[in-house]
Amino acid sequence: MRIDFANQFERIKTSALPHKKRTFKNRNASYESNRPNTNLPLGGFIANVLNDGVTLMSVIFYGIFGLIAWYMIRVSLWNTYGTEVIHFQKNKFNYAANYQWFKGSLKEFDFENIDFTIQKAGYEEDHKGVLVIKFDEKEMFETVSKFPLSDLEILLINLKALYSDQTLE
Repeated sequence: MRIDFANQFERIKTSALPHKKRTFKNRNASYESNRPNTNLPLGGFIANVLNDGVTLMSVIFYGIFGLIAWYMIRVSLWNTYGTEVIHFQKNKFNYAANYQWFKGSLKEFDFENIDFTIQKAGYEEDHKGVLVIKFDEKEMFETVSKFPLSDLEILLINLKALYSDQTLE
């Protein structure tokens, strides 16, 4: 998967970093394993309501299984549709994870100085890495998606040019 970071970045100063999709077999297994996490507690709750047997422990049980199901749905959607959306502004950086059906919480970073680096990730022979952004030498942000090092180097050049007056030396 090749992404034209230079064109995309110059147009809108927003970069969408898509997560590599897993194979259909793996995604299907993820969705199928999530089905019992949602259907069994829901069926049990309906049966308890019909039999007037809702107790505090059953509510706690449903809550725990509901949280597990929510997390599993997020992981499944991330592996299918996941995209990291990064919006660059003068002294602000916004990040959100897009799961297509819903979006993750928006993270905002305000800064005076910014620095960009590439950190290799995964196996060495894959030649992939993640973008690492340091704000005012205090906070650090690391992207989740792994990309070819050549694509990240192009993005790094564009980001350093955009923030040339704010880059840490």
